[in-house]
Amino acid sequence: MAAVHTLPAPAQLGFLLGSLFGKAVKVSKAAKIAANVRSKGTLATFVAEDGKAAAVIHFDLAASCSAGAALALIPASVAADGERHGSIPDNLLENLSEVYNIARGWFQAGPPLRLSQVLRLPAELPKDAQALLLKPAERVDLTLEIPGYKSGAIAVFLL
Repeated sequence: MAAVHTLPAPAQLGFLLGSLFGKAVKVSKAAKIAANVRSKGTLATFVAEDGKAAAVIHFDLAASCSAGAALALIPASVAADGERHGSIPDNLLENLSEVYNIARGWFQAGPPLRLSQVLRLPAELPKDAQALLLKPAERVDLTLEIPGYKSGAIAVFLL
């Protein structure tokens, strides 16, 4: 089954994130990453009008901390501290939630989606989001490079 929504090309995602961070961000296709409820990092679920999960985005811990810091121009050392401690700090998670909220605009075609929740992993997921992680119609794995911050990985799962 083909995905209802599609994503822009990685270069376009880099441009969109770069506009948000005020930096020349690079996003490129990557090898498949471990993205599940036991992973470290964050995960956002996006729902359709019926309230069911239609997309999930996972940022690994490095991407979570780096993007959360870059949004508010917080030094990279703060992002590195979060990664070293094994969890994204609350202030960076709050910033990253805004990145995820804006990321709902990444999804092209299909009906509009809304951000449902942002979770610090590991965490429990609603059953429909868990099913989407296990058997997506489309999955895209990406590398995120924000100048001055540690590179990280993103996985996008589409229904």
